[in-house]
Parts: sequence; structure tokens; C-alpha cells
Amino acid sequence: MKKLLSIFAASAMVVSTPLSVVACKKTENKVEFDFDVLTNQLISEVTEIVNQNLNQDFNRYQFIENDIALNDFNSINIKKILQILSEKKVDILELSPNSSEFVAIGKDLTNIVKLEKLTTQINQAILQNINYKPILINGQSPFKNDFELNQIKLTKKTNDTVSILATFNFNLMLKDRPGNLVIEKVTYKHTMNIFQDAEIAKGFTELSNNIGELLESEKYSNSMEFMSNSGNYMRTTNDMNNDILLKAKITEAANEAKIPIKDSKLYSIDLQNLNLRTSELYTIFGESQPKSTNNLMYWENIQDDGKYGGLLSAITSTGYDVIDSYALRMNQYEKISQTNNTFMDQVNPYIVSEKVQKLLLKDEESSWALNHYNIDYFLNDLNLYPYFSERISKSKFKLSETEDRKTIAIWGTEIENISVTYEEYQSGTKTTVDMPNYFFINRQKTHLINTKEYVYRVNFAWLEVCRQFLGFENINGNTNLTYNLKLPQDMLSDLKVGVSYNSSEILNAALEKAISDILTSNPRLRDFVSSFRVSPSDNGFIKINSEGFIHSYNEYGYATPFEEIEFWLQGTGVNYKRVGNGAVRRIPRRKEILTSNLETPTYWRIDSFNK
Repeated sequence: MKKLLSIFAASAMVVSTPLSVVACKKTENKVEFDFDVLTNQLISEVTEIVNQNLNQDFNRYQFIENDIALNDFNSINIKKILQILSEKKVDILELSPNSSEFVAIGKDLTNIVKLEKLTTQINQAILQNINYKPILINGQSPFKNDFELNQIKLTKKTNDTVSILATFNFNLMLKDRPGNLVIEKVTYKHTMNIFQDAEIAKGFTELSNNIGELLESEKYSNSMEFMSNSGNYMRTTNDMNNDILLKAKITEAANEAKIPIKDSKLYSIDLQNLNLRTSELYTIFGESQPKSTNNLMYWENIQDDGKYGGLLSAITSTGYDVIDSYALRMNQYEKISQTNNTFMDQVNPYIVSEKVQKLLLKDEESSWALNHYNIDYFLNDLNLYPYFSERISKSKFKLSETEDRKTIAIWGTEIENISVTYEEYQSGTKTTVDMPNYFFINRQKTHLINTKEYVYRVNFAWLEVCRQFLGFENINGNTNLTYNLKLPQDMLSDLKVGVSYNSSEILNAALEKAISDILTSNPRLRDFVSSFRVSPSDNGFIKINSEGFIHSYNEYGYATPFEEIEFWLQGTGVNYKRVGNGAVRRIPRRKEILTSNLETPTYWRIDSFNK
């Protein structure tokens, strides 16, 4: 299991059980919330607010001359830092939180934080979002001005240059599903570099500003791109970091930023350890938005195939011909599904805005399910992407109707781990400092000829995952079309009759096994298979009878059927819980009869289990 997880952790599909994988879902009796999803979303949003505010607060204290330190602080200057290090006979020292030096320097550092402004912005963002109400204590803000400086690290660069690394924790008070108080932490780090020579401090400041401005200029914000077919966040980040042309562009911008600086030849930029990272708050895929469907149909046997346009025939077929035909048919029905009720409402419902439809009617290359017009449209919706939209509105970024037809996503990306060395002209003394992170906007383009071909490949991979996961690759003798989940042998051997098992643990293992088998037989699907995600409710559980049939229960122990099996293109690995904004692909729900008798057969079974 662990070996499989490490290899295929990028795989992603959603199998929803009665307790939803989305943050909020209306069931037959009540609305249930996924507390983990809400908590992660809230933490991500607060983290962004903290970063924005403290970056502003500490902006003037990245590269400063010693005279500014002497004027602005009581305990921060080169002489005092060197004295502390000299007494300990070290060049690098992490201060003890109980030491007088930590208290004194910490007071200077915490005074930089504009706490009232930060608190106001957190309160506005969190309290105005009613989705967060279930995890707030008495509906109040999770942030009570509770923050702490928990690390101060001093470094002697030269006799004339020192640095201070400060790490802050901001504490959030939330509640979990049972209503217990939990404290979550948001961390912020800042490095302050202090120079005796004001000209050197000025040079580093100018270089840093130039890099940031160039990366967001029209020249670079509209030329940064990388090639990847993956909708998986982790794998796409790897593709981004491995793209030679993208890193060459970043190097070009950094070198250009150095040109206007006085004595620019004395500064050398090191990009060897450069790393790119992003977050969901700054990621927009070109997928159309999910369409609300109230008339989802159940299926009982193969005679129901017509409701879904031949889906059941496709996933129970052998070979690839029928799957290929169905994937192509989904492409053919893209436009029709926007104006008529079709099988797509059952298996892949999405909605395209009127503005985007008008553009697509003149474009034979772009898919209605995923296209660059959607990205441009979403950028104007502050409710969908408030932080990214605001950031882009201040940049020169612009999508082209013609040149961006292969663009499937844009990523707000941070560059980290850039260092710069200054070598003094006369003495040859070298001073190396770490630069701050830099933001730029990055296009993800498909390797394929256009997005129509891309969506066809996604649909094909989805169908193949379904067939393998459900055990439909060979249905001889399986007249009821029972789902036969294959498990790794070690897990299969450990399963016992009548024992309660966590639903997600079993279903995740079956998915890993399915993906392993798929990639062995058809490695070309890797880009697309790795984009799906699985995450049934952690609160549901299952029991297995003597013939391997699975009975599903909710967290209160009541028998309940599995929901439809759902897939998303966007994801970040097994057990990833958040459902993205993109459209769902689903295998409709089976019509089951609930029973308290464990020995009754169901439509879900563990393959090769017989005890």
C-alpha cells in the first residue's frame, strides 16, 4: 500500500460516499459540511492575507543600511548583532526564546507588524463568507490578535553585513466536527539584511525591485509559459520546475534586471537552486463551470444504457474501440448540450457563459468543455478568484484569442531560492544574501494540437479508469454488472468478514491498484490518469460479507447506498478533499435496495475475496 501510494500519489479521482467530499452538501435530511475542507480553505485564505500584509509591512526592511537600523530600532544594528555572535563565538545563532536578546530584538520586529490592519482584513474576508460559519466559534473571527515571534536567527555575512531571520506564527481558533476547539497556525518568515555600506544596500534593493517589476511587465508576463497536459497540481508543479525554456526566461529577466544597477558587474545572481511554487488561490483552469443537475437518474441494468448515451456499453467493453467512440461522442455533443437536454447532463454537465459561447462559435479548434476564453471570463469574477483577479488587474498580463488556444490554465507562481553575491571591488570580499520571493503569471499549454484533442484524451482516460476501477475490463459471468474492486494482495489478505473499515482507505487502495494496472498496460494515459482524484468521506465505513460484497454505512451506523462515482480533471492526489471549480465527470448511481442483512449481495464487491 505505502509503496503504491508513493508511486501514484499524483492520481486523483473522486468516489463520493453519503457524506460529501465537497464542503457543503444537501442530503435527504440535512446539510452536512466537510470540516476538513472548510478548515483548509480558511487557512489558505488567511495565509494569503497574512502574506500580503506582512510583505507590505516588512518591504522596506529587506536590504537596509545600518543608519536606518540605528534610527528605527533599539536592538537591531550591525554592532549589536556582531557582539551577540562574538560572545557565542559563532557566525550563525538561533536565539533562545527565553534570552534577553530574543526579547529585545523580538520587540523591534513585532513592532513592524501593523496588527490592526491585518485583523481588519482577516475579519472582513472570513466573517463575510457564510461558508465558514460551521467552523467558527460562536460565529466570531478565528483571529484574536494572537500572534507570536517564535524564531530569531542571526547570521554574520561579513564584518559589515548581518542578517536576521524572523519567523512569526499567527494563531487561529476554530472548531472541528464534534465542536472541540482547535488551534491552527499560519507561519510567516522574513529575512532582514543590514549593510554598513549604504550603496550596497541600495544596489540590492534596486536589483530586487527590478526583478519583481520585470517579471510582471508586459514583456515577461505575456511570455512565461510551460508545457504540460496534467491537471494535477503536484505533477504540474514538477513539470513547471523541469521546463528548461521557462527557467531560461526567468534567468533572462534576472540578468536584465541587473543592467541598470551601478557597478552591476559586482553583483552575480545564482539561480541554481531556483524553485517554483503556486497555490490554488492563484490557479485558474480553463474548464467550464459545473452545471447544477436536479434530475440525476439511477441505473439498474444495461437496459438503462440509453439514458447515458452508451456510457455503460463503453465501460463494459473490451479493447479501446467503444471507449474511443464514446469519448469522441462527448466532444461532438459539447455545443448541443448547452441548449438541449442530452446524456451529457447525466455524465458531464457543465455550463458555458453566453460571452464565451459567442467566441467558441467562431473557433473550430477550442473545446467547449475547456478553453482559454473561460480563463479570461473567470478573471473578471471576483467571487471565483478574488486574490488572483486583483493581482492580475495590476499587471500587464493579457490572454490572446488566437495565440492562447493551447492554454489550458494560468498559474500565479512564486520564485524562491534566488541568491545574489556582491564582490567588493578592492578587497574582493564577497557578501551573499537570499533574495525575497518573486511573483509572476505563468501559462500552462497542452502538448496536443488543441484543446478539443486534449478534452478527448481526458474523457478517454476517465472511461478507462472507470472500467479498471470497477472491474469491468472483463465482465464474463458478471450479469448484474457488480462493481468488482481489486485490492493489493497484502490488504486483501488482512480483510475480515463483518469488520468495520474506513470507506476511503478501501476505495483509495482500489484506485491505486487500478491506476497501477492501467499505467502498466497503457503508459500513454499517465498525464490524464494522474489528474483524477478519489476522496470518499472519512466518516463513512463499510463491512464485507463472506462473499466479498460491500455494505456501506454512514457515521451513525445506518445502512446507506454509495453515491455516484465522480471525477474531476483538477486535483492533487489521493485523499485530496477539495472539489475544484471545474466540471464533474460521473458514473451515475446504482439503484440499490438497502438491507440490514450483511449476507445480502450488493452491487459493490471486493474481487477475489471469499472467506
